[in-house]
Amino acid sequence: MIERGGPIPEDVLQREVAVLLSWLRPPAMAIHVPNGGKRSRAEGGKLKAAGAVAGFPDWLILHSGRALLIELKTEKGRVSPAQIEVHQRLLACACPVLICRSVDDVIDALRAWGVPTGFRVSA
Repeated sequence: MIERGGPIPEDVLQREVAVLLSWLRPPAMAIHVPNGGKRSRAEGGKLKAAGAVAGFPDWLILHSGRALLIELKTEKGRVSPAQIEVHQRLLACACPVLICRSVDDVIDALRAWGVPTGFRVSA
């Protein structure tokens, strides 16, 4: 984790989490779902037609036949109505969804889910 003196933008948090999750080892795998960002209306329409789902969490972690999902938000970031709806649908499918606001939150989630990692974290 990078030490800093204030809040960080979500894109920086995403990159830090990507580095962390690159250390996952089988039987675990992490996939980033790049739904966010500014896009033209035409590009958004193409993505939707191809199956993109607005509000889907940022990270999909597969582990021992389970799907675990993480939505990353900054300290002050808000969950959108579309995200709330998708999170409820995922929970109804028995797929846990967590909102994480830091790398430490992601580490705590991995520990709670028993996901094997290639890194050591202090207690």
